Formats: sequence, C-alpha cells, structure tokens
Amino acid sequence: MRMINSRDLTDIQADIDQKLAAMTKITAAAKTAERNLTSEEVCTFDTLDAELRVLGNEKAKAERDSAQLRGLTERIASGDIAVPDFLKAGSQYTGAEGLRSKEGKPIAVAVGPKQRLNPNPPRGYLFGELCRAAAVGVSPFSPQEVRAALTSDDNSKGGYAVPDSWLTGWIDRAVEVSSIAPFCTRALMDGASLNITTITARPTVQTKAENAKFADTTMSFGSSRLLAFTAGAIMSASLELLEDSPNAGQQIEAVTIRGLIDWMNSKLLNGTGSEEPTGILNRGDIPTGESTGDITWDAIADGVTVLRNAIYTPNVCVVSPDVFNALHLQRENTEGDGLYLARPEHLRDLNIIASTHCPDDKIVMGDFSQWFIGIRQGARVDVSQEAGEAFERNQMLIRPKVRMDWVPTDVSAFFILDDVTIPS
Repeated sequence: MRMINSRDLTDIQADIDQKLAAMTKITAAAKTAERNLTSEEVCTFDTLDAELRVLGNEKAKAERDSAQLRGLTERIASGDIAVPDFLKAGSQYTGAEGLRSKEGKPIAVAVGPKQRLNPNPPRGYLFGELCRAAAVGVSPFSPQEVRAALTSDDNSKGGYAVPDSWLTGWIDRAVEVSSIAPFCTRALMDGASLNITTITARPTVQTKAENAKFADTTMSFGSSRLLAFTAGAIMSASLELLEDSPNAGQQIEAVTIRGLIDWMNSKLLNGTGSEEPTGILNRGDIPTGESTGDITWDAIADGVTVLRNAIYTPNVCVVSPDVFNALHLQRENTEGDGLYLARPEHLRDLNIIASTHCPDDKIVMGDFSQWFIGIRQGARVDVSQEAGEAFERNQMLIRPKVRMDWVPTDVSAFFILDDVTIPS
C-alpha cells in the first residue's frame, strides 16, 4: 500500500543525490582550474539548486505520508478500519487513472459538481511544458516529470502521450473557470465508449399489509452510451520563441485551456451530434415551455417550478448576455426610474450564467449534476515542423487533442424556455 500520487523516498533521495553530485562536480571543476564559474555553469547550478529545493519539499511530504501510511496500515491490520473489497490486496487505486479490479479492469468513478478528477493535481504547468518540450526538446529548465514522459514515448506513435494525472489536472483547471462544466458530473473513460446508468422511470414506493406482497413495477433504469469525440487545435509558434521564452509552457497551457473552455461551453448547448457531442438545445427530448411576453423573473420561476415538480432542484440557469441584463435591469415601474427589482427569494441559490453561446430566444435551466461528461484517457500531443509551411517559416506546429462526450442521466432534470423576448 502507498499514498496516491506519491513517490518512494528512495527514488526521491536518489534524485537528490544525483543533483548534489552534479553541483559538486561543477564547483570542483572551477576550483581545480582556479577560476570563477562560467555563466553557463552558474545557470546550471542555479537550476539544480531550484530543483533540489523542490525535491526537499517532496521528500518532507513523502516522509509525512510514510508516517501516516504506517499508522493507517497498523489500524487496518488491527481491524480498526474496514476496507472495501475492491481496495484490498490485489486491487489498486491509481488516483486520476481510476479504480481497477483484481484483473486490472478499470472501474469507472465519477466526480460530482465542484469536485476534482484529480484531488492531487501536478505542480506547475506540466501539460504546457510537455507541448513545448515535444516541439523543441528538453532543456535544463524542463521539469523532471516532462523528461520522463518524453523518454517513455515518441512522436512516431501519433503524438506524445499525456499522463492521465496531467490530463485530469488540465481538465480540472479548465472546468474550474468554465461557466457550465463545474456543475456537471465528470468521469474518465478508459475506452472509446462508456455505458452509464440513466433514469427511465421513477420507482414506485408502496406500503403493504403484513404478509402481503409488493406489486410488480417496471424497470426504473436504462443506459446511455458515451462515444469519445475528438477535440483538438493546431497552434503554430516560431522555434526561436519556444526555445527562448521562459513562460512558453505556461502560455501554451493557458491558451489550450481557454480554447477547451470555449469549445465546451459552445457544444454543451449547441453540439449537433454529428462528429461532435450533442448539446442540450439539439437533443429533442428535453422538456420545453414557451415564454409569454418579455422575459421576467416570473418566467424563470415557472421553469424552476416545472423542475421541482419533477423532483429536481435546478442549480444552473443559462441565458444570453442580453437576457441576463434584461432580468437584472428590471425596475419597479414602466417609466424606468424606479428601484431595480430584486431576484425572488426562492431563486437566490440559482446560478444564472450569461453565455454568448446561448441564443437570445432560449433559456436553459436544470440540475446539471444530472449531465454526465466522459473524458477519454490517453490524450496526446502531436508536433511537426514539416506540416503546412512550418518548415519554411522555421515554426513548430503543436496539436493537443482530447476526446470526450456527454449525455443527461435524466432528461426531466432539465427544462428549456423557448420564444424568449427582450424588452425594447
């Protein structure tokens, strides 16, 4: 047994010893030659020193984890803590990679709204640094994890594999600043598809007399199949910039996160289902109602009532920016010089999100914990200096790609308000 996402103390100490030896070698060479350190040696020495401090913190954490693990192991051995069968010997919890059975078969694990796929995200911008290093090679500034990832894979296989712990950390960062995705349920898909449980009919709860039998009821659960659609982008950058810029990895990660956010926000609502996931507005099976007259808080309250009658508490209401303004700029009188109308008390906890991807004539609301997003494991980063005009321009093309799909677990958890009009 070991802590999730932790390295053995022996491995950490070996890295520390290696860096100390390299630093000693640099200073010894200068001392033997009776000279000062060169600028290159100073740069290398400072890099090693910074990495050594990081390893020191990692070692301290590993020592704490080891002490906690010893105490936990003793309590499990004494019977103080009960361990589920799938976590006993023969099974392993691999953190971002999910649960696996004794046979090594993945067990899908979902996380709810506001939760992380990876509870222990990697430090730094490893996804962006991987893209940079894949393009121009590793440098003395490349994190150790990036060097290890590149030495275990190569671009000839269709791109460099992104470790799942980095992928989930990257997805978590994107989800946290997205408008809709933080309220959805998410899970990793080990294969190209994943079956999830959906609600087809609510169970009928009955009472009975003594010795009487319960009446037969129909099946309450069905299944929907998630298919992994590929989403990616091609970025070009000059080789000089990638080689010389100290924040290239950070900016690559930032721009890919922004791109993923915009794509998810758009397709969650408007995806066509043809070569891309199906969005809420294009499903055809989401309950719909028509708005009467200009948009008011009353129309939002009516939609919330529909969802509560379906035994769901909506947590998100998605509107266009113009509808958002119209709702919050309502006044007490028609002359427009009265006080602004407050949101009704029973709508205080409803997250009203303004999205440019939502049409002005529609409002989408629902319990988005019932919207299931599946993310395919095994994201890859492709790099090329030959594609297009990259070679002539001395550029490198970088193409990160990830695969995902989504589906509602119960369509009655959502409601679309149609024919919305905005006061002129």
